[in-house]
Amino acid sequence: MKLLKWIGIVIASIILIVVVGGLLLSDKGHVARTGFVDASPRQVKALVNDLSLIKSWSPWLAMDTNAVLTFSGPTKGVEAKYTWVSEKLDNGSYTIASSTPEKIEIDLVFGQMEPALATFTFTPKGNGTEVTWTLDTDAKGNIFSRWFNVMLDLMVGPDFEKGIASMSSPAKKIAMGKIVQMEEYNCAGGFGLGIRSTIKASEIGTTLAKHYGAIIQFMAQNNITMEGYPMAIYHTWDGKTTDMEAVIPIKAPAKGNETIHPVILDKGPMIIAHYYGPYEDSEMAHTACLAWLKEHGKTARSAPFEEYVGDPGTEKDPMKWLTKVYYSY
Repeated sequence: MKLLKWIGIVIASIILIVVVGGLLLSDKGHVARTGFVDASPRQVKALVNDLSLIKSWSPWLAMDTNAVLTFSGPTKGVEAKYTWVSEKLDNGSYTIASSTPEKIEIDLVFGQMEPALATFTFTPKGNGTEVTWTLDTDAKGNIFSRWFNVMLDLMVGPDFEKGIASMSSPAKKIAMGKIVQMEEYNCAGGFGLGIRSTIKASEIGTTLAKHYGAIIQFMAQNNITMEGYPMAIYHTWDGKTTDMEAVIPIKAPAKGNETIHPVILDKGPMIIAHYYGPYEDSEMAHTACLAWLKEHGKTARSAPFEEYVGDPGTEKDPMKWLTKVYYSY
């Protein structure tokens, strides 16, 4: 009986320590690891931003090559998502929540745990990139999750180190777009027909295709002549959503309908970045234009716009796609 009594005391003490200790612990958990990747920041960002490449560097997927992955949404950028089912890793999901040139945020779910936020930041360093990978968790009052947070660094930190160390090889293989020219130009302005909408960043490609098709059909029905290449005016942009206007330039002013409206194209001095590469990487051209404006002491006076030269339907190599990015000043 004494033995049972002592066993009971020990068990009760352990429970007391777990409960009382858990009440004193913080809800917040944080892990951070930093390492060097032998590739440019744009290449590393492109690697992390493209879920079709996740197996080439993910430390967790390397632990279980038999994990079943299911992808949904776009393959790149905001709302790109995959779920996994694994006997070794438990089940979970991985969703890109935000994506900028300097940082990518991931909504991460492991099993029955509370959702966590993983963040990748990319900082130029020498000829490569310093990558910082962090994980932030919130136990939300759950005592056992608080204890898990205590062990989080030991459990996850080494995986982060392996993941960062695995990025160099696949990142260096990624072909990136490039800016071939920065041009000062005095635009004469003009006319267009457009459709404006506020959409998710992941919907830009499909929305432009849909709107261009509707505008061109309307033009054909009304004998309106196209004058130039398709354009997109970005009235707002926060990395997740955009107030965007798909525009087809036309030879002379024309009326629209309940969806399609007339557009007066901007005129005056502008800086133009000539960018070749995938459309989703054209943000570098915007960054270059903004840097030029700052360097020359000028301020953008209206919304920037992109002009899409050529036809990706006939030219399959994205490295030959020309996008001209315009900023007025």
